[in-house]
Amino acid sequence: MSESFQNLTLPDMPTETNWPSSRARLAEQVDYYRRFGKLLYTIATRNTVRRSQDYVKEEYEGLTTEQPTKWDTLDTPAVLRRSGKLVLSSLMSLRQQTSGIIMDALEAVQAKSVMEYGCGEGINIAICSQLHKETFPDLTWHGFEYSQGGTSRAQALVEALGLSNVSVWNGDGTDTQLEDNFVDLAYSAHVLEQMPDHWDKMVSEMKRTARFVLLIEPFYENKSLAGKTHSRANNYFRAKLSDLTDMGMDIMNVYCPDLQDPFNASTVVLLKSNGA
Repeated sequence: MSESFQNLTLPDMPTETNWPSSRARLAEQVDYYRRFGKLLYTIATRNTVRRSQDYVKEEYEGLTTEQPTKWDTLDTPAVLRRSGKLVLSSLMSLRQQTSGIIMDALEAVQAKSVMEYGCGEGINIAICSQLHKETFPDLTWHGFEYSQGGTSRAQALVEALGLSNVSVWNGDGTDTQLEDNFVDLAYSAHVLEQMPDHWDKMVSEMKRTARFVLLIEPFYENKSLAGKTHSRANNYFRAKLSDLTDMGMDIMNVYCPDLQDPFNASTVVLLKSNGA
C-alpha cells in the first residue's frame, strides 16, 4: 500500500457544536455578508466565468495534480451554517453524509450495481464500499471521472484499499459507450453544477445507462437569494426540477438535506428512468 493511503481513516460523523461566542457569531455574519457583497459586485460588473468543458477539465486537473498533500487535509474542519447554528464538519464527513444519501437510494431501488458520474478522486465510492460492505456485499461499483488526475488518484485509492468490486474510467460522462441499463443506479454529487451548458447531456446519459438516477445537486429553485446570486456570479448551472420531468423521468422523491451551505444548498432527487 502506498504511503499516501496508509493513514487514511473514515472518521465518525461529527456532532453539532455548542453555540459560539457573540464575537464568533458576529465574525461569521460579517463574513457571510462580505461574501454576498462580493457576489453582488461580481454580478454588477459582469465578471462571470464561462464554464466550458475545457475550462472545468483544466480547473480540476489542477486540483488533482497540484495538491499532493490533499489526502492529509481531508479532515480539516470547516464551519457551515445550519438554521442559525454552527456545525463543525469536514470534507470527509460531508462525503460520509453523501454516502448515507447514496446508500438510502440503493436500498430504495434494490440496486445491485451503481455508477458515479464525476467520481473525482473516488472518495464517495471508497466510503460507500468500505462502510456499507456488510449491508451490500454483492454491490458492484463503477465511476467516471473527467480529469485524468482525478481518475489516476481514484484508481490508486481503489487499488490501495483492495476494492475488487470497483472500476474507475476516464471520460466526461456524456457518451460512455455503455449499453442501456448498464447499472441499476447512476448518481452525481455536485457535478452538474459545473456544467451549465451541457448538464442535460450527462443526465440523458445517466438516464440511458441506469434504471434509476440520483442527483445531489444545488438546483436553482431551492436556493436562497445568496445562493442564486452565487450561481449567477460563478456561472453554475441553473437547472430546475421541471427540466428533469421534461426529459421524460419520473421524480420518486425529493428533499433538501439538513446540512447546507447557504451559498450552495443541495437538493436530493431520486428519479425513475424510462427503462425502469
